[in-house]
Amino acid sequence: MVITKAATARKIRRPSRFRLLAAQNLASKLLTDWNIHAKVSDTQFTPTQLLRRWLGHRIETQSRLSDLIERNYGLNADAEGLLLYEERYPNPFWFINSVFGTSIQDAIKPIIGFVHGDLHGGNVLIGQYPPDATTFYLIDFD
Repeated sequence: MVITKAATARKIRRPSRFRLLAAQNLASKLLTDWNIHAKVSDTQFTPTQLLRRWLGHRIETQSRLSDLIERNYGLNADAEGLLLYEERYPNPFWFINSVFGTSIQDAIKPIIGFVHGDLHGGNVLIGQYPPDATTFYLIDFD
């Protein structure tokens, strides 16, 4: 059996006006209302310190995440970087243990605020009955 490109192509629908309005409201509310108390940190962080703060226990040597990534994607924690869709990206596991990003000259004062951590369309509930593109709920059941 020959499978043609047309047979495997997924039909892509244009987003409705309601969905576009809901996405616009979500982005606006997340950047303004949800982070109304966001502020520039009083403390400077080197890139390595900031990465450790963001990723927490996930980046530490006892974390199982590096094993999972190596098993599923073939990326060793000691590899300097990775190639994804012909773009080079740094490997955070390598970076966190390297001398790069440790210089106080590279330190910054980041903006501190809320972050969801896994924000995608499957983690947003939007009021639809009656249609209300301005009401949404952030969830994360995983």
